[in-house]
Amino acid sequence: MVWNPCTGQTRWIPPIDRCESYALGSYQDNKSGDNSYKILCFNSWATKYQIYEINSCLWRTLDVNTLDFFLEFNEWGMHLKRKTYWFASNEKEEQLGIFLVSFDYTTEIFERLLLPCQYPSYETASLSVVREEKLAVLLQHKNTTRTEIWVTNKIDETKLIVSWSKVLTVDLEPELGTWRDVSFFFDEEKKFLVCCDINVSDRDNHKHMVYIVGEDNEVRRLNFGKPTSDPILLNYVPSLTRIQQSGSKRKKRKRIHM
Repeated sequence: MVWNPCTGQTRWIPPIDRCESYALGSYQDNKSGDNSYKILCFNSWATKYQIYEINSCLWRTLDVNTLDFFLEFNEWGMHLKRKTYWFASNEKEEQLGIFLVSFDYTTEIFERLLLPCQYPSYETASLSVVREEKLAVLLQHKNTTRTEIWVTNKIDETKLIVSWSKVLTVDLEPELGTWRDVSFFFDEEKKFLVCCDINVSDRDNHKHMVYIVGEDNEVRRLNFGKPTSDPILLNYVPSLTRIQQSGSKRKKRKRIHM
């Protein structure tokens, strides 16, 4: 089901076989010029991609046989400017480590984007969005508590060159977990960071931790006890884009007079 919390609209989507991960994105319809939505669906090995257009009410398969990457923990995609971004890797490019891959919902094309540093020197990586304008990535070095926040320049639909700037360095102790367990929110203007993590330093006592870092760079740690699921922080920007309903153009029933 697709739901817009701002308008309260919902729309049931027909299920599809062998689909484990979904990504929802907006695009501009070439015919009408209106904004609408598409759903990208793929299996855990990301070998088959299918897409559903809200306007057409149809699933179709994308021709992506030439892709040279594998999406890492693909359920953690971040949407920005009509694209969704994921971490990805290529077995033939181990020296490169992980990188970012984006999917454009208008052109239906995947593109690569390099991270500010090569992944082999990092233990944890997490992706977020800043003010619906920039990408942000959290990187923590191996065997250390040193954590860095990097932010891109402003991204729009036409800009192809992306540059990274390191905007925050802080010690988050104990060390963060794997990149799958970590999510964060970052306010670039106030240098304010909130980070969620499942701490597994004690094998018998996993803890749901929240780290809060203010302008003074002091770290406040909150222990929320044993986690029942993976914690996640997401940005939400209200949208008034309407979800077109299937069969919205219904024929009026004729009245029969007896």
